[in-house]
Amino acid sequence: RTYFQHSELQASTRYEMIMKSITIAAGNHEAWANDFRQIANGSKLISMVFVILFLAVVRLVLLNQSSTSFKPDGQAMIRASGYQPLIVSSIDETLTGNRSVPSVKKMSESISNTVPNFVVLVTSSDGFYDMWENWLQFFAMLKIPSLPVHLFAEDGNTFDRCLEQLERIKNSNNTKHKAFRNTKPDYVVDLSCLSWETVFSEPPKKKIGAASYSSNQYVEMMSHRPFIIQKEIEKGYDVIFSDLDAIWVKSPLPYFENDFKNVSMNDNETIDIWAQLGPPKSKKYDNLCPGFMVYRSTTKVCKFLEKWGNLTTQGVKLERNQKAFNKLVWHPEEYNISKTVTKSLPMNLFVNGALYFTKMTDDERKGAVVVHNNAIKGYDKKIERFRSANLWLVD
Repeated sequence: RTYFQHSELQASTRYEMIMKSITIAAGNHEAWANDFRQIANGSKLISMVFVILFLAVVRLVLLNQSSTSFKPDGQAMIRASGYQPLIVSSIDETLTGNRSVPSVKKMSESISNTVPNFVVLVTSSDGFYDMWENWLQFFAMLKIPSLPVHLFAEDGNTFDRCLEQLERIKNSNNTKHKAFRNTKPDYVVDLSCLSWETVFSEPPKKKIGAASYSSNQYVEMMSHRPFIIQKEIEKGYDVIFSDLDAIWVKSPLPYFENDFKNVSMNDNETIDIWAQLGPPKSKKYDNLCPGFMVYRSTTKVCKFLEKWGNLTTQGVKLERNQKAFNKLVWHPEEYNISKTVTKSLPMNLFVNGALYFTKMTDDERKGAVVVHNNAIKGYDKKIERFRSANLWLVD
């Protein structure tokens, strides 16, 4: 079922997803024992033989499928002449007109995914499309292999513009074709566009402008993010979420990738979330910033995201996105959820705007991995501050 529900993915990728699900399920031996008891009923020996033969046939079919060549829907995103692409860009099922909500696999309560299945998730509206193009150019120049990018379109215009961009690339035979305004890096990005309907099962707004930080429109956009992340987590992805004003100048993977291998038998010792630090607001607790975070794909994290989304969208008194997140991390008992183990990322490497643009020396800035242009109000002011630091590429 998993194999055919994810027909937009490469066969080998779907096979890995299935094996990952089996590995998670196998961790609960008692559950497996009960399943086999129900299957057996009468003759346990005959039933077990039937199950083993059936699994063997399925595995042979999947292996045969994964060995066949896969032709993606889209062409390489940007490719300089002679450059060997890392991975080919793809267009999700929404391009063909099928905008139904994708099937979701159930998560396991246990943590056993020691090999991360990373995807980068970003969101954009029409008013922030310049910021999206700028972010993508920096990301692409890092040439990080096998790291897909999923752009969630906050409105219809953004989704259409993303698909038009991918269509131009697909139909272009020019190896120096520019998908963006002024760039010539030799890279390839595995990019998919996710429509509003894939998460919320309702038509999107046609166009959303560059909402100011304190506006109701901005607060509403932020309130949807937990559910967008949750949807990707439920698909089995370990999600690296990045705001568009959080520029990647170096690959962040080394700072949390190895942590995935350190899975403890004690659920309270295994890291669930990695978070950037915002400007300090309390002497007792770190101020975690949801603008750059990494989420492990587990049921506990899914429940955390659901509760976070509910705090920002339901009730008489709605919480702001970041404030609600920190309350759930530091005071989970008040909200009847399991405690998530959160690790803060080094502030001198994953730098917030208040630190990078006003307090760091030039030499200190050279060590930055991710630069988050926050702690400033106004879209134009953000762009101007990026320009002043040579972090804006789309003029």
